[in-house]
Amino acid sequence: MSKIKKITLPTSVDKFLDGKIIIEQLVDGGRSNTDTILLSAAVPVGPGFKVLDVGVGNGTSSIALGSNFKDITIIGIDNDPINIQLATRNVALNKLEGSIHIKHVDILKKNLSFNIGNEKNLKFDSIFMNPPYFDIETVNESKSHYQNITKYHDGSNLDEWINNSLKLLKFKGTITMINKIENLNRIICLLSGLGSITILPLISNMNGEVQRFILSFRKGSNAKTRVLRQVVLHQESGSFSDRVEDTLRGRARIDLTQSDYFYQI
Repeated sequence: MSKIKKITLPTSVDKFLDGKIIIEQLVDGGRSNTDTILLSAAVPVGPGFKVLDVGVGNGTSSIALGSNFKDITIIGIDNDPINIQLATRNVALNKLEGSIHIKHVDILKKNLSFNIGNEKNLKFDSIFMNPPYFDIETVNESKSHYQNITKYHDGSNLDEWINNSLKLLKFKGTITMINKIENLNRIICLLSGLGSITILPLISNMNGEVQRFILSFRKGSNAKTRVLRQVVLHQESGSFSDRVEDTLRGRARIDLTQSDYFYQI
């Protein structure tokens, strides 16, 4: 940790997965939340998998995944130097330097390639992402630069996130993402005909509408599109539903190949 440059912006140090992991994050912008952990919990992995985290941010999703699966290799990329510093610090803080590699790379660049050791031009078994939710042309920007780079895209960036990720994905590999329902049609259009799609709707409570979703795409699969039973995040009391609480505390994960998609670990 002493060799890693200290962040000069205000940060807090917070615990996730019931204290299993510790994350330093910016006070203003780029903060991890429920979506961060739910996304990580839905990423399918197996022994020896090579995994790419696009838009790694402060590293929470990768660290949550890597803390549960020590036999995988994760590359986390981001185009922002402060995020790279934070993610690098957090990987070291959680002693996962051997399995998580943070790289200053922009997914919007063409012809990306990745190497680990003697392995060149990696194709990934699993890619996951939490792309910016909002089109900057349709909403007002935040006054915070770091809120802006986390939440807003310029109308075409979402396409490039997906298209460039597809080029890095193995045949039968998966892309897992979480996003706003307003972007679902666009995402389906980008992936249609290239593989199978499974959608998990997320609603805040029983009286709410679907606002976000987790989507799993398998490249080259001919399986039919599936929409799973919605996840209700909160009980009437406002507390998290039992299964969501278990997932946020690291006691459960999400398998989108199953109809009963939550499972205990």
